[in-house]
Amino acid sequence: MHRIYPLVLAAGLLFCWGTAAPATAQEQTREKREERMEILTMWRMMQELDLDKELADRIYGIRREFLTKRKKLRREIRDEFKKLRKRLKAGPGSLDDKELKSLLDTIRQKRKKLQSLWEEQYEAVSKILPVRQQAKLMLFLKDFKRELRRMRRALRGGQRPGFQRGMRGRPGPPPGGPSGRWDGPPERDALPGQ
Repeated sequence: MHRIYPLVLAAGLLFCWGTAAPATAQEQTREKREERMEILTMWRMMQELDLDKELADRIYGIRREFLTKRKKLRREIRDEFKKLRKRLKAGPGSLDDKELKSLLDTIRQKRKKLQSLWEEQYEAVSKILPVRQQAKLMLFLKDFKRELRRMRRALRGGQRPGFQRGMRGRPGPPPGGPSGRWDGPPERDALPGQ
């Protein structure tokens, strides 16, 4: 009997550790992905807005501060969704409408707060940029989101994604060598007045 108790305890610990490990690994993977995305975003932002090092460092500091706040809030939202899912799976008798409404309201409030953090971050970054760079920032954020969606689709399709700096169409060097042509005749590529 004394020999079985440690074996059962060890098996229980291994089972619990085995089920908790993927969630931790998943969380670590998510955080690494967010870090890489932040670095990529800053790199692209520096290029598009033509930022000097001092200004880029200030913007990076602001973005890091808000990234930490968003991580915490997203974790809370995930926990609330887990609670909601668990309560709903338990059956209709385990959760009354008042508790369900409270859970839904909490999730909505936290999601609104998450959206307001994005707005606050944009305002904080905009305050330290001249107006022309603010305009470039707005266009960059819009275009960058589109590029990220395109990259995700390419990754799902097994293609190698690439960023496009100011170009519409496929990434990479233009076909036909150094002429600079993409698709049309040379007149389409020439600047007005040339």
